[in-house]
Amino acid sequence: MRNKTRRVHPATLFFLLTIGLIFLVWLMDIYGVSVFNPHTGKYLRVQSLLNAEGARWLMRNSITNFSAFAPVGMVVVSLLGIGVAEDSGFLNALSHQLTRLKWKPRWGLLIMILLGILSNVVGDAGYVFLVPLMALLAPRLGIHPVVAIMVTFVSVACGYSANWMLSSMDPLLARITQDVSSGLTPQNFNSGPYANYFFMFGSTLFLTPVIYWVAKKTLIPKLEEKGMVQELEEFKELAHREKRSLNIAALIGLTFLFLIGWLTFSSLGLFRGVSGELVRSPFIMGALMILSLSLGIMGVVYGLSSGKYKRDVDVVMGLTSGIRVLSIYFVIAFFAAQFFACLTYTQLDQLIVLFFGHLTASVAVDNPTWALLLFIIYCAWVNLIMVSALGKWVLISPIFIPLFWAMGISPDVVQTAFRVGDSATNVVTPFLYYCPFILALLHRYIPRVSFGFIFSNTWKFSVVILIAWALFFLVWFKLGIPFGV
Repeated sequence: MRNKTRRVHPATLFFLLTIGLIFLVWLMDIYGVSVFNPHTGKYLRVQSLLNAEGARWLMRNSITNFSAFAPVGMVVVSLLGIGVAEDSGFLNALSHQLTRLKWKPRWGLLIMILLGILSNVVGDAGYVFLVPLMALLAPRLGIHPVVAIMVTFVSVACGYSANWMLSSMDPLLARITQDVSSGLTPQNFNSGPYANYFFMFGSTLFLTPVIYWVAKKTLIPKLEEKGMVQELEEFKELAHREKRSLNIAALIGLTFLFLIGWLTFSSLGLFRGVSGELVRSPFIMGALMILSLSLGIMGVVYGLSSGKYKRDVDVVMGLTSGIRVLSIYFVIAFFAAQFFACLTYTQLDQLIVLFFGHLTASVAVDNPTWALLLFIIYCAWVNLIMVSALGKWVLISPIFIPLFWAMGISPDVVQTAFRVGDSATNVVTPFLYYCPFILALLHRYIPRVSFGFIFSNTWKFSVVILIAWALFFLVWFKLGIPFGV
Protein backbone atom coordinates (compact mmCIF):
# COMPACT_ATOMS: atom_id res chain seq x y z
CA MET A 1 0.00 0.00 0.00
CA ARG A 2 1.49 3.32 -1.10
CA ASN A 3 1.87 6.08 1.45
CA LYS A 4 0.75 9.33 -0.10
CA THR A 5 1.17 12.64 1.66
CA ARG A 6 -1.76 14.98 1.14
CA ARG A 7 -0.53 18.45 0.20
CA VAL A 8 -2.83 21.45 0.14
CA HIS A 9 -1.99 23.88 -2.64
CA PRO A 10 -1.18 27.38 -1.31
CA ALA A 11 -4.08 28.90 -3.26
CA THR A 12 -6.44 26.33 -1.73
CA LEU A 13 -4.97 27.00 1.72
CA PHE A 14 -5.77 30.72 1.55
CA PHE A 15 -9.25 29.99 0.18
CA LEU A 16 -9.99 27.62 3.06
CA LEU A 17 -8.54 30.10 5.56
CA THR A 18 -10.89 32.77 4.20
CA ILE A 19 -13.93 30.51 4.52
CA GLY A 20 -12.91 29.51 8.06
CA LEU A 21 -12.32 33.16 8.99
CA ILE A 22 -15.78 34.18 7.76
CA PHE A 23 -17.58 31.55 9.83
CA LEU A 24 -15.43 32.05 12.93
CA VAL A 25 -16.07 35.80 12.94
CA TRP A 26 -19.78 35.18 12.33
CA LEU A 27 -19.96 33.07 15.50
CA MET A 28 -17.96 35.62 17.51
CA ASP A 29 -20.24 38.40 16.30
CA ILE A 30 -23.36 36.45 17.36
CA TYR A 31 -22.00 36.09 20.90
CA GLY A 32 -20.81 39.71 21.02
CA VAL A 33 -17.14 38.96 21.71
CA SER A 34 -15.25 42.19 22.37
CA VAL A 35 -12.06 43.46 24.01
CA PHE A 36 -10.99 46.87 25.31
CA ASN A 37 -8.70 48.85 23.01
CA PRO A 38 -6.62 51.31 25.07
CA HIS A 39 -5.50 53.12 21.93
CA THR A 40 -9.05 54.27 21.13
CA GLY A 41 -10.52 54.00 24.62
CA LYS A 42 -13.37 51.87 23.25
CA TYR A 43 -14.29 48.20 23.08
CA LEU A 44 -13.31 46.46 19.86
CA ARG A 45 -15.74 44.02 18.26
CA VAL A 46 -15.30 41.90 15.17
CA GLN A 47 -17.18 42.81 11.98
CA SER A 48 -19.04 39.92 10.37
CA LEU A 49 -19.02 39.29 6.63
CA LEU A 50 -22.22 37.21 6.84
CA ASN A 51 -24.56 40.18 6.94
CA ALA A 52 -25.79 42.74 4.43
CA GLU A 53 -22.99 45.23 5.08
CA GLY A 54 -20.26 42.59 4.99
CA ALA A 55 -21.61 40.98 1.82
CA ARG A 56 -21.74 44.36 0.06
CA TRP A 57 -18.16 45.12 1.16
CA LEU A 58 -16.89 41.79 -0.16
CA MET A 59 -18.68 42.17 -3.49
CA ARG A 60 -17.52 45.75 -3.92
CA ASN A 61 -13.87 45.18 -2.96
CA SER A 62 -12.93 41.71 -4.24
CA ILE A 63 -11.08 43.16 -7.24
CA THR A 64 -9.46 46.06 -5.40
CA ASN A 65 -8.40 43.67 -2.64
CA PHE A 66 -6.16 42.03 -5.22
CA SER A 67 -5.04 45.13 -7.12
CA ALA A 68 -4.20 46.91 -3.86
CA PHE A 69 -2.23 43.95 -2.47
CA ALA A 70 1.15 45.67 -2.04
CA PRO A 71 3.42 42.67 -2.73
CA VAL A 72 1.97 42.23 -6.25
CA GLY A 73 3.26 45.58 -7.49
CA MET A 74 6.59 45.05 -5.75
CA VAL A 75 6.99 41.59 -7.30
CA VAL A 76 6.28 42.90 -10.81
CA VAL A 77 8.76 45.78 -10.47
CA SER A 78 11.41 43.46 -9.05
CA LEU A 79 11.00 40.74 -11.66
CA LEU A 80 11.16 43.18 -14.57
CA GLY A 81 14.77 44.00 -13.73
CA ILE A 82 15.78 40.51 -12.63
CA GLY A 83 14.03 38.93 -15.63
CA VAL A 84 15.86 40.95 -18.27
CA ALA A 85 19.17 40.55 -16.42
CA GLU A 86 18.75 36.77 -16.46
CA ASP A 87 17.35 36.50 -19.98
CA SER A 88 20.10 38.64 -21.53
CA GLY A 89 22.82 36.50 -19.98
CA PHE A 90 24.13 39.26 -17.73
CA LEU A 91 23.57 37.32 -14.49
CA ASN A 92 25.12 34.21 -16.03
CA ALA A 93 28.23 36.15 -17.06
CA LEU A 94 28.39 37.83 -13.64
CA SER A 95 28.10 34.48 -11.85
CA HIS A 96 30.93 33.13 -14.05
CA GLN A 97 33.12 35.90 -12.70
CA LEU A 98 32.04 35.04 -9.16
CA THR A 99 33.21 31.47 -9.81
CA ARG A 100 36.57 32.89 -10.80
CA LEU A 101 36.97 34.31 -7.30
CA LYS A 102 36.92 30.69 -6.02
CA TRP A 103 34.64 31.53 -3.10
CA LYS A 104 33.84 28.65 -0.84
CA PRO A 105 30.11 27.96 -0.31
CA ARG A 106 30.31 28.98 3.33
CA TRP A 107 31.38 32.52 2.40
CA GLY A 108 28.54 32.77 -0.10
CA LEU A 109 26.12 31.59 2.57
CA LEU A 110 27.39 34.13 5.09
CA ILE A 111 27.05 36.95 2.55
CA MET A 112 23.47 35.89 1.78
CA ILE A 113 22.62 35.96 5.48
CA LEU A 114 24.24 39.32 6.12
CA LEU A 115 22.62 40.95 3.07
CA GLY A 116 19.26 39.50 4.10
CA ILE A 117 19.52 41.00 7.59
CA LEU A 118 20.67 44.39 6.27
CA SER A 119 17.99 44.53 3.55
CA ASN A 120 15.40 46.03 5.93
CA VAL A 121 17.13 49.39 5.46
CA VAL A 122 15.03 49.62 2.27
CA GLY A 123 11.86 48.17 3.78
CA ASP A 124 10.49 44.94 2.33
CA ALA A 125 12.63 44.94 -0.83
CA GLY A 126 14.65 42.04 0.53
CA TYR A 127 11.72 39.65 0.11
CA VAL A 128 10.99 40.43 -3.54
CA PHE A 129 14.43 41.43 -4.87
CA LEU A 130 17.19 39.84 -2.82
CA VAL A 131 15.65 36.36 -2.42
CA PRO A 132 15.13 35.68 -6.17
CA LEU A 133 18.48 37.28 -7.03
CA MET A 134 20.35 35.04 -4.58
CA ALA A 135 18.55 31.99 -5.99
CA LEU A 136 19.89 32.81 -9.46
CA LEU A 137 23.46 33.48 -8.34
CA ALA A 138 23.70 30.62 -5.80
CA PRO A 139 24.61 27.73 -8.15
CA ARG A 140 27.89 29.43 -9.12
CA LEU A 141 28.76 29.60 -5.42
CA GLY A 142 28.12 25.90 -4.88
CA ILE A 143 24.78 26.53 -3.13
CA HIS A 144 21.53 24.94 -4.26
CA PRO A 145 18.87 27.54 -5.25
CA VAL A 146 16.38 26.11 -2.71
CA VAL A 147 18.95 26.52 0.06
CA ALA A 148 19.59 30.10 -1.09
CA ILE A 149 15.86 30.90 -1.09
CA MET A 150 15.27 29.47 2.37
CA VAL A 151 18.37 30.97 4.02
CA THR A 152 17.87 34.42 2.49
CA PHE A 153 14.17 34.32 3.38
CA VAL A 154 14.96 33.45 7.00
CA SER A 155 17.57 36.21 7.18
CA VAL A 156 15.23 38.85 5.77
CA ALA A 157 12.25 37.79 7.89
CA CYS A 158 13.77 36.86 11.25
CA GLY A 159 16.46 39.53 11.17
CA TYR A 160 14.04 42.24 10.11
CA SER A 161 14.80 44.65 12.97
CA ALA A 162 18.58 44.22 13.13
CA ASN A 163 20.79 46.50 11.06
CA TRP A 164 23.99 48.51 11.02
CA MET A 165 22.05 51.48 9.70
CA LEU A 166 18.81 53.18 10.59
CA SER A 167 16.05 51.06 9.04
CA SER A 168 12.74 52.26 7.67
CA MET A 169 10.98 50.83 10.74
CA ASP A 170 12.94 52.78 13.40
CA PRO A 171 11.32 56.22 13.04
CA LEU A 172 7.82 54.76 12.64
CA LEU A 173 8.01 52.73 15.85
CA ALA A 174 9.68 55.66 17.63
CA ARG A 175 6.81 57.99 16.75
CA ILE A 176 4.28 55.59 18.28
CA THR A 177 6.44 55.15 21.38
CA GLN A 178 6.81 58.91 21.80
CA ASP A 179 3.05 59.44 21.59
CA VAL A 180 2.32 56.77 24.20
CA SER A 181 5.11 57.81 26.59
CA SER A 182 4.62 61.58 26.32
CA GLY A 183 2.94 61.72 29.74
CA LEU A 184 5.58 59.70 31.58
CA THR A 185 7.87 61.61 33.93
CA PRO A 186 10.72 62.17 34.13
CA GLN A 187 11.54 62.03 30.42
CA ASN A 188 15.00 60.57 31.04
CA PHE A 189 14.89 57.90 28.35
CA ASN A 190 15.63 57.64 24.63
CA SER A 191 12.56 57.59 22.40
CA GLY A 192 13.83 58.84 19.03
CA PRO A 193 14.67 56.84 15.88
CA TYR A 194 18.06 55.85 17.33
CA ALA A 195 16.63 54.55 20.62
CA ASN A 196 17.46 50.93 19.69
CA TYR A 197 20.47 51.55 17.44
CA PHE A 198 23.26 50.10 19.62
CA PHE A 199 21.36 46.89 20.29
CA MET A 200 20.30 46.40 16.66
CA PHE A 201 23.87 47.00 15.49
CA GLY A 202 25.09 44.31 17.86
CA SER A 203 22.21 42.02 16.88
CA THR A 204 23.36 42.07 13.25
CA LEU A 205 26.73 40.63 14.27
CA PHE A 206 25.03 38.18 16.63
CA LEU A 207 22.32 36.82 14.31
CA THR A 208 24.55 36.22 11.29
CA PRO A 209 26.50 33.28 12.84
CA VAL A 210 23.34 32.00 14.57
CA ILE A 211 21.46 31.67 11.26
CA TYR A 212 24.55 30.23 9.58
CA TRP A 213 24.92 27.59 12.31
CA VAL A 214 21.28 26.47 12.06
CA ALA A 215 21.53 26.33 8.27
CA LYS A 216 24.65 24.15 8.38
CA LYS A 217 23.34 21.87 11.12
CA THR A 218 19.70 21.40 10.07
CA LEU A 219 18.58 22.88 6.74
CA ILE A 220 21.41 21.93 4.38
CA PRO A 221 21.77 18.28 5.56
CA LYS A 222 18.00 17.80 5.35
CA LEU A 223 17.78 19.18 1.80
CA GLU A 224 20.86 17.22 0.71
CA GLU A 225 19.08 14.01 1.79
CA LYS A 226 16.37 14.97 -0.71
CA GLY A 227 18.94 15.32 -3.49
CA MET A 228 19.24 19.11 -3.41
CA VAL A 229 23.01 19.21 -3.75
CA GLN A 230 24.87 21.80 -5.78
CA GLU A 231 28.47 21.11 -6.75
CA LEU A 232 30.79 24.08 -7.07
CA GLU A 233 31.22 24.62 -10.80
CA GLU A 234 34.64 25.01 -12.34
CA PHE A 235 35.56 28.40 -13.68
CA LYS A 236 35.10 28.77 -17.44
CA GLU A 237 36.74 31.68 -19.18
CA LEU A 238 34.23 34.04 -20.80
CA ALA A 239 34.59 34.89 -24.47
CA HIS A 240 36.15 38.26 -25.27
CA ARG A 241 32.80 39.71 -26.38
CA GLU A 242 31.10 38.48 -23.19
CA LYS A 243 33.81 40.07 -21.03
CA ARG A 244 33.56 43.35 -22.90
CA SER A 245 29.75 43.34 -22.67
CA LEU A 246 29.90 42.58 -18.95
CA ASN A 247 32.34 45.43 -18.32
CA ILE A 248 30.27 47.91 -20.33
CA ALA A 249 27.03 46.87 -18.61
CA ALA A 250 28.60 47.06 -15.14
CA LEU A 251 30.12 50.48 -15.90
CA ILE A 252 26.81 51.92 -17.09
CA GLY A 253 24.87 50.35 -14.22
CA LEU A 254 27.30 51.67 -11.61
CA THR A 255 27.25 55.09 -13.28
CA PHE A 256 23.47 55.13 -12.95
CA LEU A 257 23.70 54.21 -9.25
CA PHE A 258 26.38 56.86 -8.72
CA LEU A 259 24.14 59.47 -10.37
CA ILE A 260 21.21 58.53 -8.12
CA GLY A 261 23.51 58.65 -5.10
CA TRP A 262 24.90 62.05 -6.10
CA LEU A 263 21.41 63.49 -6.62
CA THR A 264 20.48 62.17 -3.16
CA PHE A 265 23.52 62.89 -1.01
CA SER A 266 24.83 66.06 -2.66
CA SER A 267 23.67 69.56 -1.79
CA LEU A 268 20.84 69.12 -4.33
CA GLY A 269 19.19 66.50 -2.09
CA LEU A 270 16.73 65.69 -4.87
CA PHE A 271 15.71 62.33 -3.43
CA ARG A 272 15.97 63.22 0.26
CA GLY A 273 12.98 63.88 2.48
CA VAL A 274 11.46 67.32 3.00
CA SER A 275 13.40 67.67 6.26
CA GLY A 276 16.62 66.53 4.58
CA GLU A 277 16.58 63.07 6.17
CA LEU A 278 16.82 59.73 4.36
CA VAL A 279 14.22 57.88 6.40
CA ARG A 280 10.92 57.67 4.47
CA SER A 281 12.55 59.73 1.70
CA PRO A 282 11.99 59.14 -2.04
CA PHE A 283 15.41 57.45 -2.10
CA ILE A 284 14.41 54.84 0.51
CA MET A 285 10.79 54.50 -0.61
CA GLY A 286 11.92 54.07 -4.22
CA ALA A 287 14.85 51.77 -3.41
CA LEU A 288 13.22 48.72 -5.01
CA MET A 289 12.62 50.66 -8.22
CA ILE A 290 16.22 51.93 -8.20
CA LEU A 291 17.65 48.42 -7.69
CA SER A 292 15.42 46.83 -10.31
CA LEU A 293 16.02 49.62 -12.82
CA SER A 294 19.80 49.48 -12.38
CA LEU A 295 19.84 45.69 -12.82
CA GLY A 296 17.49 46.02 -15.81
CA ILE A 297 19.74 48.64 -17.42
CA MET A 298 22.76 46.37 -17.03
CA GLY A 299 20.80 43.47 -18.50
CA VAL A 300 19.64 45.47 -21.53
CA VAL A 301 23.11 46.91 -22.16
CA TYR A 302 24.69 43.46 -21.89
CA GLY A 303 22.10 41.95 -24.24
CA LEU A 304 22.60 44.64 -26.88
CA SER A 305 26.39 44.55 -26.61
CA SER A 306 26.64 40.75 -26.69
CA GLY A 307 24.22 40.40 -29.59
CA LYS A 308 21.51 38.59 -27.63
CA TYR A 309 19.14 41.52 -28.18
CA LYS A 310 18.76 43.02 -31.63
CA ARG A 311 15.34 44.69 -31.47
CA ASP A 312 13.11 46.29 -28.88
CA VAL A 313 10.87 43.21 -29.07
CA ASP A 314 13.74 41.11 -27.70
CA VAL A 315 14.13 43.49 -24.77
CA VAL A 316 10.41 43.42 -23.98
CA MET A 317 10.37 39.61 -24.09
CA GLY A 318 13.33 39.64 -21.70
CA LEU A 319 11.43 41.93 -19.34
CA THR A 320 8.55 39.47 -19.21
CA SER A 321 10.66 36.33 -18.72
CA GLY A 322 10.72 36.52 -14.93
CA ILE A 323 6.99 37.20 -14.67
CA ARG A 324 6.12 34.33 -17.05
CA VAL A 325 8.00 31.83 -14.93
CA LEU A 326 6.18 32.96 -11.78
CA SER A 327 2.67 33.19 -13.22
CA ILE A 328 1.52 30.79 -10.48
CA TYR A 329 2.26 33.57 -8.00
CA PHE A 330 -0.64 35.70 -9.22
CA VAL A 331 -3.09 32.83 -8.65
CA ILE A 332 -1.83 32.34 -5.09
CA ALA A 333 -1.70 36.11 -4.51
CA PHE A 334 -5.35 36.55 -5.53
CA PHE A 335 -6.62 34.21 -2.81
CA ALA A 336 -4.04 35.50 -0.31
CA ALA A 337 -5.14 39.09 -0.96
CA GLN A 338 -8.78 38.20 -0.27
CA PHE A 339 -7.83 36.50 2.99
CA PHE A 340 -5.68 39.38 4.25
CA ALA A 341 -8.32 41.94 3.29
CA CYS A 342 -11.05 39.95 5.07
CA LEU A 343 -8.83 39.59 8.13
CA THR A 344 -8.32 43.36 8.24
CA TYR A 345 -12.02 44.09 7.70
CA THR A 346 -13.22 41.70 10.42
CA GLN A 347 -10.60 43.02 12.90
CA LEU A 348 -10.11 39.50 14.21
CA ASP A 349 -6.32 39.88 14.27
CA GLN A 350 -6.60 43.05 16.40
CA LEU A 351 -8.99 41.37 18.80
CA ILE A 352 -6.64 38.39 19.28
CA VAL A 353 -3.61 40.65 19.84
CA LEU A 354 -5.47 42.76 22.40
CA PHE A 355 -7.02 39.79 24.19
CA PHE A 356 -3.69 38.05 24.73
CA GLY A 357 -2.09 41.40 25.48
CA HIS A 358 -4.45 42.02 28.39
CA LEU A 359 -4.02 38.39 29.47
CA THR A 360 -0.21 38.71 29.48
CA ALA A 361 -0.33 42.05 31.31
CA SER A 362 -2.53 40.51 34.00
CA VAL A 363 0.08 37.89 34.91
CA ALA A 364 1.67 38.95 38.18
CA VAL A 365 5.41 38.95 37.46
CA ASP A 366 7.36 41.27 39.74
CA ASN A 367 10.82 40.44 38.40
CA PRO A 368 11.62 42.79 35.44
CA THR A 369 13.77 40.17 33.69
CA TRP A 370 11.05 37.51 33.73
CA ALA A 371 8.43 40.09 32.77
CA LEU A 372 10.45 41.12 29.71
CA LEU A 373 10.96 37.48 28.74
CA LEU A 374 7.21 36.84 29.01
CA PHE A 375 6.58 39.93 26.87
CA ILE A 376 8.97 38.70 24.16
CA ILE A 377 7.21 35.32 24.07
CA TYR A 378 3.84 37.07 23.82
CA CYS A 379 5.06 39.22 20.90
CA ALA A 380 6.40 36.15 19.11
CA TRP A 381 3.07 34.35 19.57
CA VAL A 382 0.74 37.11 18.36
CA ASN A 383 3.05 37.77 15.40
CA LEU A 384 1.80 34.45 14.01
CA ILE A 385 -1.64 36.06 13.65
CA MET A 386 -0.83 39.71 12.92
CA VAL A 387 2.48 40.29 11.15
CA SER A 388 2.31 44.07 10.84
CA ALA A 389 4.80 45.41 13.40
CA LEU A 390 3.32 48.90 13.29
CA GLY A 391 -0.23 47.60 13.66
CA LYS A 392 0.70 45.52 16.71
CA TRP A 393 2.73 48.27 18.35
CA VAL A 394 -0.14 50.75 18.00
CA LEU A 395 -2.42 48.28 19.78
CA ILE A 396 -0.18 46.99 22.56
CA SER A 397 2.18 49.89 23.37
CA PRO A 398 -0.53 51.66 25.46
CA ILE A 399 -0.84 48.45 27.50
CA PHE A 400 2.79 47.55 28.09
CA ILE A 401 4.72 50.83 28.12
CA PRO A 402 2.90 52.14 31.26
CA LEU A 403 3.00 48.64 32.78
CA PHE A 404 6.78 48.33 32.44
CA TRP A 405 7.30 51.99 33.39
CA ALA A 406 5.76 51.19 36.76
CA MET A 407 8.41 48.45 37.10
CA GLY A 408 11.21 50.92 36.33
CA ILE A 409 11.74 49.83 32.70
CA SER A 410 11.92 52.64 30.13
CA PRO A 411 9.94 52.65 26.84
CA ASP A 412 13.03 52.21 24.64
CA VAL A 413 13.77 48.88 26.39
CA VAL A 414 10.16 47.74 25.93
CA GLN A 415 10.29 48.71 22.25
CA THR A 416 13.49 46.69 21.81
CA ALA A 417 11.94 43.63 23.47
CA PHE A 418 8.91 43.98 21.19
CA ARG A 419 11.11 43.98 18.09
CA VAL A 420 12.96 40.84 19.19
CA GLY A 421 9.78 38.83 19.64
CA ASP A 422 8.07 40.39 16.63
CA SER A 423 10.83 39.38 14.20
CA ALA A 424 11.66 35.85 15.32
CA THR A 425 8.45 34.16 14.08
CA ASN A 426 7.99 36.01 10.78
CA VAL A 427 9.26 33.04 8.83
CA VAL A 428 6.81 30.42 10.19
CA THR A 429 3.48 32.15 9.67
CA PRO A 430 1.43 31.79 6.47
CA PHE A 431 0.01 35.22 7.28
CA LEU A 432 3.23 36.92 6.14
CA TYR A 433 2.33 38.96 3.04
CA TYR A 434 5.38 37.69 1.11
CA CYS A 435 4.84 34.01 1.83
CA PRO A 436 2.95 33.48 -1.49
CA PHE A 437 5.93 34.90 -3.40
CA ILE A 438 8.39 32.59 -1.62
CA LEU A 439 6.13 29.65 -2.45
CA ALA A 440 6.07 30.73 -6.10
CA LEU A 441 9.88 30.92 -6.16
CA LEU A 442 10.15 27.44 -4.66
CA HIS A 443 7.59 26.15 -7.18
CA ARG A 444 10.23 26.63 -9.89
CA TYR A 445 12.37 23.92 -8.27
CA ILE A 446 9.74 21.91 -6.31
CA PRO A 447 6.54 21.66 -8.40
CA ARG A 448 4.30 20.41 -5.55
CA VAL A 449 5.58 22.73 -2.86
CA SER A 450 3.27 23.84 -0.05
CA PHE A 451 3.51 25.96 3.06
CA GLY A 452 4.29 22.77 4.96
CA PHE A 453 7.66 22.68 3.19
CA ILE A 454 8.50 26.19 4.40
CA PHE A 455 7.36 25.47 7.94
CA SER A 456 9.17 22.14 8.25
CA ASN A 457 12.43 23.69 7.08
CA THR A 458 12.28 26.97 9.00
CA TRP A 459 10.69 26.30 12.39
CA LYS A 460 14.06 25.39 13.90
CA PHE A 461 15.45 28.72 12.71
CA SER A 462 12.56 30.51 14.39
CA VAL A 463 12.94 28.65 17.71
CA VAL A 464 16.73 29.02 17.88
CA ILE A 465 16.64 32.70 16.89
CA LEU A 466 13.90 33.45 19.42
CA ILE A 467 15.77 31.76 22.28
CA ALA A 468 19.22 33.07 21.33
CA TRP A 469 18.09 36.62 20.59
CA ALA A 470 15.97 36.80 23.76
CA LEU A 471 18.97 35.68 25.85
CA PHE A 472 21.18 38.20 24.04
CA PHE A 473 18.62 40.90 24.90
CA LEU A 474 18.40 39.88 28.56
CA VAL A 475 22.18 39.83 28.95
CA TRP A 476 22.36 43.27 27.34
CA PHE A 477 19.64 44.49 29.71
CA LYS A 478 21.23 42.99 32.84
CA LEU A 479 24.64 44.48 32.00
CA GLY A 480 23.02 47.92 31.74
CA ILE A 481 24.38 48.63 28.26
CA PRO A 482 22.52 51.51 26.56
CA PHE A 483 20.12 50.31 23.86
CA GLY A 484 20.57 53.43 21.77
CA VAL A 485 20.98 57.20 21.80
